[in-house]
Amino acid sequence: MSSARPVRTSARQSALREQERHEQSESRFSRISSRSEQALAGEYSDATQGQGLSLATSASLDVTDMSPSVQPHPIEGYSDTVEIEPLQPFVDPDISHLPELAFAYGFLVKFKSLLKQSGPLPDFTIEDLETGMISVTPNACVAEIHANLLSNLQNRKKAVDTHAWQKVLSEILDTKQRTGEYPYENPLRLYKSYYQVEPRDRVEILKDLIDWVLQEGVAIRSGIEQDPEAFSVEPFGTDKEKWVYWYFGADLEMISSHLDGALRVYREKALRSKRHIWETVASDLDGIKALVDTFKDSTVRVEIELRDRLRTDIIEPIEERSLQNEKKQERMERKMQKIAELHEIAALKSTRTRSSNRTNQVRYTFDEEEDFEEEDVLYNIVMASRLGSIVSDLRNGLGAVRLRPDVRKVTLRYSGKSDNAGARYFARENLPRIQYNNPSILVEVQKLKEAGVVPELTVEFANSDVKKISCSRIQSSEICKQFLSVTTDAPASSA
Repeated sequence: MSSARPVRTSARQSALREQERHEQSESRFSRISSRSEQALAGEYSDATQGQGLSLATSASLDVTDMSPSVQPHPIEGYSDTVEIEPLQPFVDPDISHLPELAFAYGFLVKFKSLLKQSGPLPDFTIEDLETGMISVTPNACVAEIHANLLSNLQNRKKAVDTHAWQKVLSEILDTKQRTGEYPYENPLRLYKSYYQVEPRDRVEILKDLIDWVLQEGVAIRSGIEQDPEAFSVEPFGTDKEKWVYWYFGADLEMISSHLDGALRVYREKALRSKRHIWETVASDLDGIKALVDTFKDSTVRVEIELRDRLRTDIIEPIEERSLQNEKKQERMERKMQKIAELHEIAALKSTRTRSSNRTNQVRYTFDEEEDFEEEDVLYNIVMASRLGSIVSDLRNGLGAVRLRPDVRKVTLRYSGKSDNAGARYFARENLPRIQYNNPSILVEVQKLKEAGVVPELTVEFANSDVKKISCSRIQSSEICKQFLSVTTDAPASSA
């Protein structure tokens, strides 16, 4: 269904890709079959560890034109799964240059509004997707994306659970293998886990899964039929060397919060040798600015249009959003400074006492030169009002409860990137109430800068017992309720 695909190149480029796929199909299948037979016979050598399967190397976006010589060979039953030790980090895990990954990301961004109808879809950047596709440990971003796509493919009313998506995916691959739509061995039958599969093969599976969703997903097809132009993707521009540039968009809020590696601009070119080149030309804002500079003195119309569009559609919106975030951060810092000053004022007022010398009568005299001028009185009233509002918020709301006496320490660990929004809001809204109402409990916050950190809340008790609460992709209120359920005797809802 070429009309339903969000990413298409010219007819000539599609024909070149189809021929390339046809030429490589038999050799791929022969190599994959050989390895699968060795795997089932238990003949893996140390030299093969970490290499994985190679399902396809083509950049074709069409799954309907398969080689007739390729026949599916399904592996019956999960009992034949090969016991393979967990893989170490892959030798060459770079997949950022793969057109299939760009196709997948472009689809997920363009069809995000339709995909959410069948289940939650995380907010993520292309960097988050790349990180998940090469991870050797379970990744929340990859799990939620696959669970969503599988839900759309099967047109489920109830979304596929993120803990069962690998089994559902394996069943789908078996079905597509029997119908000839997936002419390779099912790698999930050969490995114990999806995260042992070679990264390139994961990308191919993701691309195939998206192709099937485009063909069979009711929500996707309905959206395309209602507004075909809204879900079409055209090349971003071209240059005089006949390079075709692609940019599939991104969430400005996600990008402006961490600019490094969160952007991708690609380009492709068809060669006379019936091959094509696909490469990443920019992976961050500085790279895009450098690309614009290469066309600075150009007088070619297509390059001028490309240069202007890179500025107006990518650079300027991101810089504007980043400036807004900086101003917001400055306002937050000023607010926190004022709160600190209010606490100091409150501490000073609470320590003032009247002199114990009662022999002389206390006299209050007010003069224009005294400190108690009208402006100072009004200022104190305003400051006291603000302080009262802050204290009231700390004494009320979710988290403003007394914890059990055996709670000794609370540690929150999170990152400023990816799926840590719930943990950030918990640290800002709920944790201050917990600390204010439980001053004897040690509270530690570990805010990390690196990506891929799984947010986690750890509670330590007097008997050396430790409880860990995962904060990944859940709201701050839910985090607080789970925390209160293990640290208080009363139900969390009553807090």
